Amino acid sequence: MPAGTDPVDELRTTVTAVASPVVRTAYVRRSTDLVLLSRDAARVTGSVRLPAHRGGAPVEERQQQVAEALRAVVTGLVSCTSLRPQSLLVTAGARLRMLARLESAAGPLLAGGSGPRAATDLLAVVAGLDAAVEAPAEAPRGWRSRPLVLRPAVAAVLLTGVRLVLAGTAATRLEGRRVLPPVTLTDRPTEHPEGAPDDAGQPATAHTIVREGRVRVFPVAPDTGLPSGRTLWRHEERRPVAAPVHALTLTGTVTVAEPGEDTVELTACVEGLRRYHPDGRLQMLCLARSPAASGAFLVAVQARPLSLLRAVVGLTGDTVTTYTEHEIETPSLVLPSADELTRKCHALLSSL
Repeated sequence: MPAGTDPVDELRTTVTAVASPVVRTAYVRRSTDLVLLSRDAARVTGSVRLPAHRGGAPVEERQQQVAEALRAVVTGLVSCTSLRPQSLLVTAGARLRMLARLESAAGPLLAGGSGPRAATDLLAVVAGLDAAVEAPAEAPRGWRSRPLVLRPAVAAVLLTGVRLVLAGTAATRLEGRRVLPPVTLTDRPTEHPEGAPDDAGQPATAHTIVREGRVRVFPVAPDTGLPSGRTLWRHEERRPVAAPVHALTLTGTVTVAEPGEDTVELTACVEGLRRYHPDGRLQMLCLARSPAASGAFLVAVQARPLSLLRAVVGLTGDTVTTYTEHEIETPSLVLPSADELTRKCHALLSSL
């Protein structure tokens, strides 16, 4: 909206449902948050919370959307054999998002979906986990000397850690330097349509934070100091904050053939650990498997995100979108062996 135009109001509706436990006698808590935002020259200047019945058809549509998605996933989760669904969170705001927490013999796992196909995508992830998860076995002999493959669900956690690092002072120090393999990492808006103003009045456009291995500083809004185009108004605090969910896409020219049987694949992350530490370390507990051996085993990984991404020797396989804490599009990442990573980038990998 051009400066000088009359202020306008915007209704923002968020409908949330939490089901726990998910199967059979699910207890469901529902809530509707209706906030009237005041915009002046495209930026939000204030807000008022309204009762849900004031929202009319838009509120009813979102409530119906949540109910249908909840019903579809709860019905689909009944067929799980190796997973025990614990809780399901469904949120309909700027878009529909779903996140399920699943108990397995290896520990708690997450599966998510977003957008019009959220329920279908979530159930597809659950089906893959249900078929692959089993009680962890002992790590195969010699696994530390084999190349590693981070499948998309694990690569997504690493890329989220990279974004956290590059959103801080590290990006300023590394601006323009080629410190990573020839990959490109693009941050996409999640809370506002592409090109529309965010709640601070800045256009919500895609930003490339790594281009062909060179770091680029994420632009910030001059008046708030928040990431440009990624600002969301928080009614409770009467101020704009950084959007809690981000979306990343990783592409690159260092593609390699799908690794053979002499590898170790990290396929999924087990929840329960604090992943991103104040000192910059990333900590993951991963389900692992070797195509040459039967059974899954657990591998703990501790490393600095940039160091681990710097060690990537290739991208392989299809690009997959992972919806858990954030929305990450990435192929699988191929890295050297655990022993070589320990020597080169001080990453600690150990089997449990």
